Amino acid sequence: MLSMFLIGFYLLFLASLGGFVVCAFTGSWMPSYDTKDLCLMYFFLIIAFGIFTYMVFKMMFIAPI
Repeated sequence: MLSMFLIGFYLLFLASLGGFVVCAFTGSWMPSYDTKDLCLMYFFLIIAFGIFTYMVFKMMFIAPI
């Protein structure tokens, strides 16, 4: 069960990282969002999913319960 969470959070982390890189280099491709707001949203998603990935990884491999 935890391995599914680990894979899911890691894929969401990579997707957020890719979205941030595309946003940073090309600007916003959605006319309803400002570029700065969209890039900031991706940045916070990178932080959140990175922390979740680390927490699940730690529970699975470093300090299993």
